Amino acid sequence: MNYEYRNSFNGKVTYALPNWKFSYTFFWDDSENKYYDHAYKWTPDGTSTHFGENFIHNVQVSFYPSQRTFTTLKFSASNYDYKGYVYEDPFDSRYVYQYQGIPTSGYTFRHGGQQSDRYNRYTKTYLGQWNLESQVSKEHKVKVGAEVQSHEIFNHWSTIVNLTEGQTDENGNLIFTIGYREPGTPGNQSYLKSPYQIAAYAQDKMEYDIMIINAGVRLDYFNPNTTMPVDLRNPSRVNPNPNFPGAGLEKEVNAKYQISPRIGVSFPISDQGAIYFSYGHFFQIPNFENLYRNDEYIIDQGQSLNTITGNPDLDAQKTVKYEIGLQQVIFPNIALDVTAYYSDIRNLLGMEIINTYEGFKYARFINRDYGNVKGLILTLDKRFADYFALTIDYTYQIAEGNSSDPFAVYNDNQTSPPIESEKKVVPLDWDQRSTVNIQATVGGPGDWTIGLIVQYGSGMPYTEDIQISNGVRFENGGRRPTTFNVDLKANKFFDLFGIKMQAYLLVFNLFDTRNEYGVYSTTGRATSDLNTKYAGEINGLNTIEEFINNPGMYSAPRQVRLGLSFGF
Repeated sequence: MNYEYRNSFNGKVTYALPNWKFSYTFFWDDSENKYYDHAYKWTPDGTSTHFGENFIHNVQVSFYPSQRTFTTLKFSASNYDYKGYVYEDPFDSRYVYQYQGIPTSGYTFRHGGQQSDRYNRYTKTYLGQWNLESQVSKEHKVKVGAEVQSHEIFNHWSTIVNLTEGQTDENGNLIFTIGYREPGTPGNQSYLKSPYQIAAYAQDKMEYDIMIINAGVRLDYFNPNTTMPVDLRNPSRVNPNPNFPGAGLEKEVNAKYQISPRIGVSFPISDQGAIYFSYGHFFQIPNFENLYRNDEYIIDQGQSLNTITGNPDLDAQKTVKYEIGLQQVIFPNIALDVTAYYSDIRNLLGMEIINTYEGFKYARFINRDYGNVKGLILTLDKRFADYFALTIDYTYQIAEGNSSDPFAVYNDNQTSPPIESEKKVVPLDWDQRSTVNIQATVGGPGDWTIGLIVQYGSGMPYTEDIQISNGVRFENGGRRPTTFNVDLKANKFFDLFGIKMQAYLLVFNLFDTRNEYGVYSTTGRATSDLNTKYAGEINGLNTIEEFINNPGMYSAPRQVRLGLSFGF
C-alpha cells in the first residue's frame, strides 16, 4: 500500500588535456509511488499515486595554470517535476462523490471513496559557479568563489467538487457530477514564481608552526522576486474590497542578504594531538512553499480559521555556531575526538493571525521563533588497517526553543477560546538527547568490503494528551521509545573484459526492527491508545485493535537491494 518504483541513470564523460579538464554529468530519475494512509487501509485504491521525473545536466571546466593554482567553472540545469492524482483524467468516470465512504464512528476505516485532490508542480534551476584555489605562499592557501542560481517554480493544486451538490434522482439517490472550481478560488489555486540567489566567498588558510587558521567571509543574497499586498487586512488579489484601505495595492518584496564571517583555529599540542575551535554565521532561505503559498490571498469567508497564506517577506533563518574540541592519537591508527558545540538559531518559522476589515481571519507565516542547540560529541576512530576499520561516536544534545511547530499558533486558534501559545522554552522536535553510531568495515581495498552501520537513539519528544499531564498542556513534554537499527553494505570489485565492475548488496533494517516513530499522545506508544475507552460503538467491519495497529507509526521493514555498476 506504499509501493515505490524507481528508475535512474547517472553518467559522466571526462576529457583531459595537460592543463585543462572538461566533464559532463547527466542524472535522470523517474519514480512512481503511493503513501500509506491508515484511513484507507481497506480501500487502498482510493489513495493518490505520485509521479516524479528529475534530471540534472552539469558541465564543468577546470584549468590548472600551475601546480599551485587551479580554477573551475561550472554550469548546471535541473528540472524537478512532480504530479499526483487517483486517475490521470481529471474527469475520469471512476471518480465518486468525495464524501462517499467516510466512517460515521471513530476508530473506523473508510469503506469507499477516494482522495479528491490533485497537484502538478515543477522547479527548474539554472546555476553558474566559479571557484579559484591557489597556494600563494608557504603559509597561505586562498580560495575565492561565486555562484548565481535562478529558479522557476510552478505549483498547481485543485480538488474535486460536486457540481450538483444536494440534488437527488427520483429514487432519492445523490446525484454526483464531477467538476472543479474556477482558477483562483478556494480549491483551485496555483502560482508561478522566479526567485534568484547570489553567493560569494573568500577564504584564507594560514599554516604556521604554532597554529593553523581558516578565516573567511561569505555573502548570501536572495530575492523572492515578487510583490505582496500593501494592507494585509485587505489582501485579496482576486477580489479586493474597494470599501477598505489598500484595495489592490501592491509593493515589491525586499531582497534579503547576509554577510557571514567564519573562522577556525587549530593549535597542535604535540605531534599526535591538537586543540581546535570554530565560529561561524550561516544563512538559510525559507522553503519556497512557505513564501508563495496561497499567493492570491484567497481568504475563507467564515468565522472559523481555515486559511493559511505564505509570506514572501520572510527573513532567512540565521544560525551562529560555536565549536571547540580536542583531537588526540591514543594508539597507532586509533584517534579520539572530543567536540563541544553550541548553535543559536533565529528567525525560525511561526505564524500570526490576521483579521481582515470584513471580520474574516487567516494565518500567515512569519519569523517569530528561536532556538538553541548544545551538545557534546565523543568519537573513537580506527583507520582502515589490517583489513578492518571502526568508528564509534556518541552524541549528547539538547535542542530547545520557544516553539517547535510552525503551525502551533494556527492549531492553538482552532479552539474557542483559543489556547494560549507557549511563552517558555520547550524541547524542539529534534531534541534527541543521546545517539550512538557505530560503523565497522572489513575487507580488502579494491577487492571486497563488508560494512555494518549500527544506530541507537534515545526517544524523541512528543506532546502528551492533557489527561496524562494532569490537565496542563506541555508542548513536547513526553518522550517516545528508544530506537535501534542495523544496516549492511557489501561490495565486490572485479574486471570483466577490461570493464571495471562493482556488485553491491544493501540491506536496510537488517534485523527487521519495528521502531515506534509515531505514538499515541495518551500513552507515548504506538501499541495502545487510552482514548479508545471513549470510542463508542464501531459502525464498520474492523475492530478497535485493528485500527490502533497503524503501520505508518513504525519504521520501514527490512529492505534488500542488489546492484551492479560499471565504468570505462
